[in-house]
Amino acid sequence: MKVLLYTFRQLFCVKPMQLLGDCHRKISSSKVCYGYVVNEKVKSALKYRQPIVALESTIITHGMPYPQNSRTASDVEEIIVNNGATPATVAVIAGQVHVGLDYDQIEWLAAKAKDCIKVSRRDLPLVTSQGLTGGTTVSGTMLVAHHVGIPVFVTGGIGGVHRGAETSFDVSADLRELGRTPVTVVSSGVKSILDIEKTLEYLETEGVCVAVFGPSCDFPAFFTPSSGYQAPYCIQTAKEAADMIVSHQDLGLQSGILIAVPIPKTTVTGDLGDIIEVVVQQAVEEAKLKGVSGKAVTPFILERVNKLTDGKSLEANRALIQNNAQIGAQIAVELSQIRSKQTPRQNAMNSKRYEAFERHINTADTTRTRAKCMVDHSRPVVIGGSIADTVVTFKQDGNQLTHSGATYSASFKQSYGGVGRNMADALARLQCNPLFVSAIGKDDSGRSLLNYCSHMDHRGIQEIPDASTASYIAVLKSSGELLYGLGDMDIHNEITVDYVSGFVDDLKKAPIVLMDGNIPVETMDFICQVCQEAAVPVFFEPTDVHKAKTPFETANWKPAIHFISPNVRELHQIHSLFTAKVLIQEDLDGMSIQDLLHCVITLCQPLLDHVPHILVTLGQHGVLLATRQPHQDTFHLGAKYQEKTNKGNNSSLPSYVHYQTHPVGRDAHHIVSVSGAGDSFNGGVVYGMLHGLSIDDCIKRGLMCAHLSLQSHHPVSHLISPNTLHSEVLKWTNVEPNIIQV
Repeated sequence: MKVLLYTFRQLFCVKPMQLLGDCHRKISSSKVCYGYVVNEKVKSALKYRQPIVALESTIITHGMPYPQNSRTASDVEEIIVNNGATPATVAVIAGQVHVGLDYDQIEWLAAKAKDCIKVSRRDLPLVTSQGLTGGTTVSGTMLVAHHVGIPVFVTGGIGGVHRGAETSFDVSADLRELGRTPVTVVSSGVKSILDIEKTLEYLETEGVCVAVFGPSCDFPAFFTPSSGYQAPYCIQTAKEAADMIVSHQDLGLQSGILIAVPIPKTTVTGDLGDIIEVVVQQAVEEAKLKGVSGKAVTPFILERVNKLTDGKSLEANRALIQNNAQIGAQIAVELSQIRSKQTPRQNAMNSKRYEAFERHINTADTTRTRAKCMVDHSRPVVIGGSIADTVVTFKQDGNQLTHSGATYSASFKQSYGGVGRNMADALARLQCNPLFVSAIGKDDSGRSLLNYCSHMDHRGIQEIPDASTASYIAVLKSSGELLYGLGDMDIHNEITVDYVSGFVDDLKKAPIVLMDGNIPVETMDFICQVCQEAAVPVFFEPTDVHKAKTPFETANWKPAIHFISPNVRELHQIHSLFTAKVLIQEDLDGMSIQDLLHCVITLCQPLLDHVPHILVTLGQHGVLLATRQPHQDTFHLGAKYQEKTNKGNNSSLPSYVHYQTHPVGRDAHHIVSVSGAGDSFNGGVVYGMLHGLSIDDCIKRGLMCAHLSLQSHHPVSHLISPNTLHSEVLKWTNVEPNIIQV
């Protein structure tokens, strides 16, 4: 067998793989990390040498059906946290390698599994260069984990040598990765569909230390605790495993370690393990008959086995990965404790990798941010509220609620929002580098908010001693629709003219200034005055029906306010200020789309004499754009805005364009919360403006961002990025705007 493997490697592997290995070492030594996005929790754990466990994501994208894939991934992360470590799920999202995912990203990957690619080492260059999305395999995850400095990785089972490999040469890349990447992999051995004897021989040839976690050396076979083959070693405690990893690292070995954890016997009671094994063999034969090959084999077999066992194999799969997560976390904790007791000199080599990685990540992020905004290389300015949000969602139908003093079942989620903060967040995630000006209290909520906004430039946020950070409670129906809100917004009165005047130079240089309705009226007037003198367009987001009219009651709003983005009720308030008419008498929810559009156009018509661009958000019905520019044109910013302002705003005939939401976006099943969707829409629109896109494409970018946030528990989805928008563009090519003739 060893002769066969040696011959196989000489003929087909050594030279090309050696070249790949040399290439990898050069990349690692120079730490070129431009495609990596490291989650803040993972970054902090790396920085402070805390225990971390890497996780692969093909279990989400290819290993289980939805929603079991999402639930399993979240449960595994929770187990790791409960055992004292930080989980770091690795995946490729829109061409960027993510190290550490949040709940929304896991849920998004799980729901989009059928569109995801299975990403091994060989696939990373193409997937990242084309902005694709995929789940990383054992091989791909090991590579990434090693690159950022995570030594422990947990998975369900690794790949191996396929039966008949002496003629097919079908050997999993996982084994080669274990032979050249110094990461410890905790798994339940290899799947029984593989040739386990040859797999163990191959691992020996690659110099991989293999040990069973338990009292015997019986090597497990995924669904069964014993394969009938022996591993060379066994270890019985997490401390023993950690000691072995420390010795491995200190010796400078460049191969990996495989710790094989047998599936708990309580999971495969009776003859369940044997039954699953018989079914696995049946599924293997079916795969052969149907010509299933390559990457498709394992997902096909897992799906068939799950079906043939009435879901019992899936539950066993979930149990074994959860058990592996617990043991892997315990090993990571022990490893961290050992390292914490060592001298700085002993730890120097371990810390060196992350520090170099962090330097290059920060350099790459700065370089990308500087390159993104195309209008005079200047920064948009956002002035508005920062709020600690609590979202309460009723679990029953909101129409059945009564004001009787009864207690209703609901879920509670906390996050950080504020219209201004949300718009700045979206622009920051889109790498437009906005300056955000706001006010918070110097309290626990304020400190937590600043930490939540660590990816943003929040130097414009003033902290007020002895004041409370703004708080808002949103009460939602079970469908995600807002019932009402409660807020303490007094801190926003501290966004004064005196404070904002410290940013006059930034206002004058900005390509666009965004302000929300939370700030005082005199501050709005000051902003409009400065922007009018500097010919900088102002984008006003009304925030609330009671604040929608505020800036239009100032002296300097015209012609500074160039864009507004009200919903229908806010639009009606603005309209009533100019016409003293009340047009909306009926329930908007009961209107047909035709009647709603007619109503909105009627409200917009007199306003277009004063505001050139009105973006009316219509909830599930999308957006209506009222403008004096053709929708194929670009929004006027910079020199074009100056030229247009000098000529006057009323030279073109008005046009009304209706954009429907993406078909998936209209599916209430996918809506988590509507909070922040409108602000994300504004961020996407302004992103398009700054990049010189057509009005049509700006609106579509906005709808893409809103669509992502509708599926997120955060007001602004953490999935929003230029790469994500780029990958979503093709899905929106058939979403044609409806030009309404008036």
